[in-house]
Amino acid sequence: MSPTKKSHVTVKLFVGCPISSEIKMLLKQSQARKQSLFEQQALAETSFQNKEYIGRFLDQSAINLKELRLIGEEIKQMLHTYCPDMSVDQFSLVFFPQIFIA
Repeated sequence: MSPTKKSHVTVKLFVGCPISSEIKMLLKQSQARKQSLFEQQALAETSFQNKEYIGRFLDQSAINLKELRLIGEEIKQMLHTYCPDMSVDQFSLVFFPQIFIA
């Protein structure tokens, strides 16, 4: 890399749920999901270790476990809004870091 170019590395924590084939189908059919995409309030989708997930990237540099749990519950409630036929208990939460290089 030349001295005039600088690399910018950002690490974000992702909180979300694995996307099963059933959830994927329900998300595609969900009018609430389509509306949230239009309003820019949608949950993000990402891949990690060859699996698909839906949730949020957290911009906070420091977060505690209580805050993570609250955010996780918010994500579960949003997914339940998108997929009302599924119980909130069916959504298992995962947390992992992702690195973005610009």
